[in-house]
Amino acid sequence: MLNRTEQPLFRPLTDIHIPEPSLVRLNDRMPLYVLHNSEQGVIRIDFMIRGGIWQQAQPLLALFTVRMLREGTKRLSSLDIATKLDFYGAWLEQTCMSDYVVLTLYTLSKYLGQTLPIVVSMLREATFPEEEFRVCIENNIQHFRVSQSKVRNVAHRHFMNLLFGDNHPSGHLLVEDDYRNLTTEKLRQHYEKYYQAGHTVMYVSGCVRAEVISQISEIVKDYTDTSTLQEQLSEVKPQRQLSPEKRHFQELSGSVQCGIGMGMLTIPPTHPDYTSLRFVTTLLGGYYGSRLMSNIREEKGYTYGISASVLPYADCSVLAITTETANAHVEPLIGEVYREIERLKAEPVSAEELQMVKNYLIADVCRSYESVLSMTDAWIYVHTNHLSNKYYETLAQEIMRLTPEDIKNISRKYLDVSLFRESVAGALG
Repeated sequence: MLNRTEQPLFRPLTDIHIPEPSLVRLNDRMPLYVLHNSEQGVIRIDFMIRGGIWQQAQPLLALFTVRMLREGTKRLSSLDIATKLDFYGAWLEQTCMSDYVVLTLYTLSKYLGQTLPIVVSMLREATFPEEEFRVCIENNIQHFRVSQSKVRNVAHRHFMNLLFGDNHPSGHLLVEDDYRNLTTEKLRQHYEKYYQAGHTVMYVSGCVRAEVISQISEIVKDYTDTSTLQEQLSEVKPQRQLSPEKRHFQELSGSVQCGIGMGMLTIPPTHPDYTSLRFVTTLLGGYYGSRLMSNIREEKGYTYGISASVLPYADCSVLAITTETANAHVEPLIGEVYREIERLKAEPVSAEELQMVKNYLIADVCRSYESVLSMTDAWIYVHTNHLSNKYYETLAQEIMRLTPEDIKNISRKYLDVSLFRESVAGALG
């Protein structure tokens, strides 16, 4: 019997093992990565298509192409798609990232024959109906207007613009005309160029027996691919242009708070120091007990919350610090951020704090990939960032080997405040 009066033994985790997917070729063509480790009868299927924001010919094109897929095909109306997915208890997610889009289907394996053909129809014969497109555009314009009134969102957009520049897809400042300049014909052109030209990799996880693979192969037989994974995920690198402006202030009259986004461009996920930099960023502001939270929230009371993170892209990463604060606290808050960075460079981290962050990061990875369905995310991350298949096997060792001296050296090497850009949105007056 389990004695609940006794605290469970603490066992430090020294190894993270995420099962590696097996690769099969559907009809000897399309790559399918398989993760089978469940008997619960649930399946997750991902279609990863190279045709994201960095491939688009104009702003918002990739996003609205993937959003409009469920608005109708040659065989199914938007009502048919929604009704059928709901009837069979399936769930469909559409994600638009920097260099790819992903369609993710969650379904019971016994209904795979009814649900997967819906997604294949969306990928092969979407019609982009004009009436649904106009409704979608107008709804999103309303959301955009609301978003433009929120200081955090405005600060983030201008922060990305400072780092990437006006002509980079990740730095472009959206305006309403970007929505109105879209047409269904432009969406079709993007769709035909990327969705129907064989730039797709599939993942399937869950209860994946041999008969499931055969069923998938039959359903997607007319939507297969001959290119290699490397060709499908070949990098597109739009030209970045770092702004010479250190800080940009965007006036939002009447705001009682200011949104702040600050940080810098830094090393990509393939760099050998990337894990160490993530560790330093977590220590700085990546969890509730971080340096920034302890100082700026708990001690100074300048903000309800502040966070620091490293956002990976194809050829770089963004170290971003975001928060909101009262208008009068903008300058002292930014000053405290820089003070905490300088502390990391000058003072050794205590053994207790170092161990706490190590435990947090390893536990966070375990939580994120605790089920076979979520393991797909792990392998999509590895493949799209061109990492080794041994990435997760060495991750725990890399985290646990870090010393206070390593933290100081990484901070000195990569936290260069002269490269920081600051974006503030609100009403300082």
